[in-house]
Formats: sequence, structure tokens, C-alpha cells
Amino acid sequence: MAVPGAQLRFRLAGTQTHLPLLVFENGWGASYEYWAWVERCLSPHARLLFYNRAGIGGSTRSGPQSVAGMSAQMAALLSALDITEPVVVVGHSYGGLVAALHGVQLSAAVRALISLDPSPYLSDPVLDKQMKMVRYVAQLAILCARIGIPDPLFCAAGKRLPQPEGRLLVERSFGSAPSLHAAIDELNLLEGIRAALIDAKSDLPHLIVSAGQASELKGWLGRILAPPERTRDIIKRMQAIHRQQAARSQRGAWDQLPHDHGSLVFSERGASDSGARILEFLNGLS
Repeated sequence: MAVPGAQLRFRLAGTQTHLPLLVFENGWGASYEYWAWVERCLSPHARLLFYNRAGIGGSTRSGPQSVAGMSAQMAALLSALDITEPVVVVGHSYGGLVAALHGVQLSAAVRALISLDPSPYLSDPVLDKQMKMVRYVAQLAILCARIGIPDPLFCAAGKRLPQPEGRLLVERSFGSAPSLHAAIDELNLLEGIRAALIDAKSDLPHLIVSAGQASELKGWLGRILAPPERTRDIIKRMQAIHRQQAARSQRGAWDQLPHDHGSLVFSERGASDSGARILEFLNGLS
């Protein structure tokens, strides 16, 4: 679908019910196959719109991305699809941060927000350092994509999803050098996104769900990026910031589920629990 500055890949799924349409914001660098398990849980209960942000996962871009442009492109996609009713935006990880941005920049088009273990917009020295490391890991992933081998971190997500979605996730995003370059450019907007959110006040209903377990990365890369003592500290800091962010919203709510960051989406059990919590929140909207 053509929108200002981009051509976006999208897919509509699900069932028309009394619930509002859900728009999904993928995690950093990912294509919408990311949500395969969650889609299976939610499809019988609501209409679902999945799309890939500009330059990522087969979506193309005709110019540089901007903080304002990210929301403008999603709004243009809704308009092109003749979706006029306010939507609920669901995001995971970096996508949770983007979802919150839409709530600020598109408040009239958004009915509520759901963020699954979102990247924080409030600053923390340890978490900020962790975010900076993503750039280095992404450069490694680009090198792996160029020489045709799986990267040691991102591509593992594809093995946890049902097929063919897991394979397509790797091919279209985590295993694609052009897609990863666009994702790095998007990551460079982080400070601008944070500034927009810190300065804003929102009265939208916003559910923030934290991971309740620390991520355990395997192998040599896991030992470097996430030794056990660091992961335990990170999850405590993330939960504390998520609670602060929920408290800053007039209708914010915080919860946690007994899964690690990736398993909230990539594991069948975690996605089922995430889906159930999403439905509970939706049915409670007034």
C-alpha cells in the first residue's frame, strides 16, 4: 500500500466482532510474521491488521524516516483501507514504544494501547546501555546476511514460531541486509521518540505488560550479552520503569506475565497468555 514516503506490506486477518480493530507494531527489525502465535489466539475474536514499517520486511521507503513520519504512515494506511473507527494499537518490545508514539501523535485515531514488555522511553543507565548494544548486534546480523549464514541471535526467533511464518520472518527481516539497515535507521530515531513521549500527556487507556522472567540467551553470544546476573538486574529495572510509565498515564495499567521477553510472542504458551490478557483488557474498555 502506497503511503507518504513508503510502500507498506500489510495483511488483514481475524473476525469482525464487537471488539475494535487491532493494529500490531512489530518489534525492532521484524516483519509481521512475528505475531504468528498471537494471531492464532486472537483471530476468532477480533479483526487484526499487521504491517511492516517503512524499509523493513519487504516494505520500501522513498526517503529518510522521521518520528512524525512513522505515525503519519500508519494513519495513511488506515485511511487507504477505509478504516475510520479508532483502533487499538498492540506493540511488543520496540513496537511497544512505537505504539505509545502513535497514541501521542494520532490520539484521535487510537482508542487504546497495549504494550508487551516495551522498550522504555524513560531513561535508565543500564537499560540505555543495553539498547546501544542492539546496534552492534545488528551489524553482526547484517554481516551474516551478506555472507548467507544465520545470525546467532535474531534468527533463533524464527525457530520458535510456527511454519512457514518463522522461515518468512528470517527471510524478510532478520536475514535481510536492506531490512536490517532500515531497522538501524529507525533505531536512530529512539531519542526523538523518547522526547515526544516524555513531553506528552495521554488519557488513553494503556496496558503495559512486563515480562515476569529473565531472558536466558544461549551460547557464547548469550554469555556476552546477557550473563545471568545482568538479566536479573535488567528485568527488575524494566518492571520498575514500566510501572512508572503506566502511572504517568491517566488510564494506565501495569501487569506482568510469567514469561521472558521473547516468549511473550515467540512461544505458543506465552503468546496464548498474552492473547488472553489482551482480550481481557479489550473487553474491559468502556
